[in-house]
Amino acid sequence: MGKKIWIFNQFAGDSISGWGERHLFIGKYLVRKGYSVTIFTGSYTHMFKNNRGGKLPFESSEESGVNFVWVKTPNYKAESVQRFFSMLVFMVRLFFIRIKNSDRPDIIMVSSMPLFPILPALYFKRKWKVKKFIFEIRDFWPLTPVLLGKAGKNNPFILFMSWIQKLGLKNATTIVSVPSNPFDYIAKILGDSTKVVHIPNGYENSIIKSSILPETEQQLSRIPTDKFIAGYAGTFGFANSLNHLIDAARILKDRSDIVFVLVGDGYLKEEIVKQAEGLSNVLFLDRMPKNQISFFIERISIGLFCWQNSELYQLGVSPNKYFDYMSHAKPIMVAGNAKKDPAVLSGCAFTAEPENASSIAIAIELAANTSKDKLYEMGLAGRNSFLANHTYEKLAENYIRIFEK
Repeated sequence: MGKKIWIFNQFAGDSISGWGERHLFIGKYLVRKGYSVTIFTGSYTHMFKNNRGGKLPFESSEESGVNFVWVKTPNYKAESVQRFFSMLVFMVRLFFIRIKNSDRPDIIMVSSMPLFPILPALYFKRKWKVKKFIFEIRDFWPLTPVLLGKAGKNNPFILFMSWIQKLGLKNATTIVSVPSNPFDYIAKILGDSTKVVHIPNGYENSIIKSSILPETEQQLSRIPTDKFIAGYAGTFGFANSLNHLIDAARILKDRSDIVFVLVGDGYLKEEIVKQAEGLSNVLFLDRMPKNQISFFIERISIGLFCWQNSELYQLGVSPNKYFDYMSHAKPIMVAGNAKKDPAVLSGCAFTAEPENASSIAIAIELAANTSKDKLYEMGLAGRNSFLANHTYEKLAENYIRIFEK
């Protein structure tokens, strides 16, 4: 048996969870290479389609050779204080992990957000003389809520998280950033960025190979077959700026050949649906399982992604949704100003200004007026970039280089 890898990620999911499978997909390739992978995750998150309802503090499962430990955490509402209480419970319970000496990990990785598991990770690293501690940054908390206007930089909770973040950065053997441009930000905290490695998000090819379900066919039958379909699949949340997408659809309401189709759910869906009332060129579909979403993407002409107008994205981006579209050779309309945007760099993107409905409408109209051959060429450029950089097998190889360094 090779090295034992522990991953602390409260929001990691398996195929039943229906969300957050990054470490499952990476883990199964690591297992094939001889590693032992154990993911410690929470029993409840608002992002899961199916949550674990166990009563024990720790419950176990296994998938594709990857071990899961489900840490009992309380239920909460997405935009509530209870969400952060859940994070604290997860952290505290990690301190009470009990194992045999032979099962001690060689490497512990904390994947944020949340940041709190850094504390038990560093405790175990010192107690068990763990060889490597890897700090994986999926989201730049506590900077994210500050730059998005959710909290002030002097908020006590933000200051506490800043302290934990710095502790993790200083003590990490390697810092892995999922966003594409973290180097200057981390250098300001540590003095340099020599420990930083960029390993992006990806897409798992195996989940494409599935049979279409009757309910999926029923939903997809509502999509016109003779129109230019501008499609979005994902969460209806604050960060996705879908209100500007609906405003763009309103601008293009007289273009009868363009139809916007939005798939998914989220706490803002009801509000977005209400905003689109009266628009015959906007269609909403229910959330689809991950192994069904490829059937939707096959039906669209272009994928849609709208960022907020925030300096946060100067740190780079790496959304899973990009790679859903790129793996299917679909061009993408990107409304954003992120640095080192992988869709833009690949050559598959029509670009627009963030939070600017007129600019978004112009970009989508430009795409609709583009020849099918050119759209195919752009989509193929995105797919080639995906295959070169964003399959989970490639991402696992990147991690192995870190583990064996």
